[in-house]
Amino acid sequence: MRQRGWTSWRILRALSLFIGYGFVLGPVLPVVYNAFNASPIFPAPFEGLTLEWFRSVVTSEQYMSGAIVSIEVGIGATALALVIGVCAAFAVVRGPAWIRGGAATSLLMGPIVIPQIVIGLAILEAASQLSFRLGLAGLIIAHAVFVSPFIIRVVAGALEVQGSNLESAAMVLGSRRTAVLFTLTLPMLRPAIVASAVFAFTLSFVNVPLSLFLSPSNLRPLPIVIYQEMINTRTPVLAAVSILLAFVLLLATGLAEKVFRVRILQ
Repeated sequence: MRQRGWTSWRILRALSLFIGYGFVLGPVLPVVYNAFNASPIFPAPFEGLTLEWFRSVVTSEQYMSGAIVSIEVGIGATALALVIGVCAAFAVVRGPAWIRGGAATSLLMGPIVIPQIVIGLAILEAASQLSFRLGLAGLIIAHAVFVSPFIIRVVAGALEVQGSNLESAAMVLGSRRTAVLFTLTLPMLRPAIVASAVFAFTLSFVNVPLSLFLSPSNLRPLPIVIYQEMINTRTPVLAAVSILLAFVLLLATGLAEKVFRVRILQ
């Protein structure tokens, strides 16, 4: 009877996972289908296999320039958010008692709770009041504000799990604080830092609301190019660029795992 109950539980668990993954990944299948469909209408019945839409994406100036802008913004926002997030994580875990309280942590986590539309409007209004011209730098700052809480959460959790026993032992043996930080603490935090950086870059790269509010006319990130194309014309090129975007992000994540020897997707 115990064996039977265990088997039933395993079947129920497998069925639940299948339904969950099907609900999340099921809508992707029509996109893949239309990306290789020869029909120029999207969506449309299958008319044959083709790679023409992928070639159109690669040779399109607006898609390639949008990808370059998204990469620049993603790298800049991730670098800035790493500086802010790692320092803030040390503050909420190792800082004074008044910083380690729930109020300070909730304040730092604010951009996760506040809708991105509100953040975009607030930054736009602040830039207008200060007569600050939003460009690439403004877009990077806005994205960094949005992704910083995710880095704080991941790095702070790793710091709490890591504890301070090894650092205390190193300082007792004569190591300076700076040496302990750069030779012990940060290397032990490398998996959390790399994982949060990949996560932050992905969130910045695919972000639509902030980019829609703050992007100047001469700087259009790739998600905004896709959004505007969806409004104007719906062609299989949209399906092809979506598949390429997902493939590139997964490839970048896999390379980060391989190079830094950390687990991100597992």
